[in-house]
Amino acid sequence: MVRSTQQHLRTIAQPELIVILYSVVESLGRGVTSDLTPDRETGQIAEAVHRALCGAGRNARMHPIRAAGDVTRALSPFDPATTLVFNLCEGLDNDMAGGEYRAAERIAQSGLRYTGADPRTLERCLDKGITHELLEAAGVPAAKWRLVRTVAELAAVADHPARTVGYPAIVKPALEDCSLAITSDSVVDTDAALERQVRRIIEEYRQPALIEGFLDGREFSVSIRGYENSEVVGTGQIDFADCANPRDRIETYENKWSDRFRGVYPAPLNLSERSTLEQLGLAAYRALSCSGYGRVDIREDSDRFHVLEVNPNPSLAEDAGFARAAAASGIDYASLAEMLCADAWSHMRQE
Repeated sequence: MVRSTQQHLRTIAQPELIVILYSVVESLGRGVTSDLTPDRETGQIAEAVHRALCGAGRNARMHPIRAAGDVTRALSPFDPATTLVFNLCEGLDNDMAGGEYRAAERIAQSGLRYTGADPRTLERCLDKGITHELLEAAGVPAAKWRLVRTVAELAAVADHPARTVGYPAIVKPALEDCSLAITSDSVVDTDAALERQVRRIIEEYRQPALIEGFLDGREFSVSIRGYENSEVVGTGQIDFADCANPRDRIETYENKWSDRFRGVYPAPLNLSERSTLEQLGLAAYRALSCSGYGRVDIREDSDRFHVLEVNPNPSLAEDAGFARAAAASGIDYASLAEMLCADAWSHMRQE
C-alpha cells in the first residue's frame, strides 16, 4: 500500500515549493512553565516534515515565526501559483492556544494555499463550549457539560453542576488543548473538589472552566483527512490495561507528555465497533467544519460512544497518534506529508 500511495502521489499536481511555517513560543502569559512542552515539540516536527518532503524529492524550506508580523514577512516573497504553506503554527506572540488560529488568519491573508484547518475552525474547536454546542446541534453524542466563567457563578446558580452534570465529573480549561491543566485532581466527586478545580482554572489559566460528566470506558482516536470528501486514516486506542482505577484512566498533561499510556494502532475492534467509531468521528469532523486533517477523541460509557474532543491540525510528530494511525494503514511518514500537501494544493478554499 505504501508503494501504491507513493506512485499515486507522483501522478497528481503538487506545488513547486513547500514553505514549512512553524511557531516558536518562548514564554507564556498564563499557566505554568511546563505548559511550553507541546510548543517545544513543534520545531522537531517541522524538521521531521522537512526531512520527509526533501527525501521524497520535494522542494521544501523551513521558516520559524514568533509574532504576527513574522508570518506576513515570511510569506510575502512567494508566488501563490507555485507555493504551498505547510502550516505547523501552534502559537503566536507567546500565545499557544489563541495564537494558532491567528497565525492561520495571517497565512490565509497571504493568498497562499496551506495545509490543515481554516482559522474559523481552529478558533471554534479551541472553545470547548462552542464545540459542545455544534456537536449537540448536529446530533453527535458527547458528555453532559456545563461552562462556568466565575467561582461566584458556580456558587450562585440554581442548577448546580452536581445536578446537571453529575458526579464523577472532570474539570478542564475551556480554551486550551494538549491536555493543558488536566491533572489527576481534575476528576472530582464532591462539591468542594469541584470548586477547587474550577477556581484553579479561572485564576491560574484566566478562562472559563468546562465541567463534563466523566466517562470511564475505553478511549479511542479517529484520524481523518480531507475536505468535502473526508475519509478515515485510521483508528487507535489508548491502552489503560495496567490502570486499575477507572478515574485514573485519563490523559492528564503529565501522562500525555510522558507517554504513560500506550497507544494501540490499529485499535482492536470488531467490524461493528470500527464502523460505529469511524462514522461518529466523521460526523464530529464535519459538524465542526474541519478540513485538511484532524483527530476526533472518543470515549465509551455504558456501551455507547461519546465524542470527547475534536482536534484540527493535531500533532504530526512521527510517534503521535495521527502518524501512527497512518502507518498502521500502510502510509509511511513521507507519503503522509506528501498526501497532506497534495490535498491542500488541490483544494480551493473559500475564506
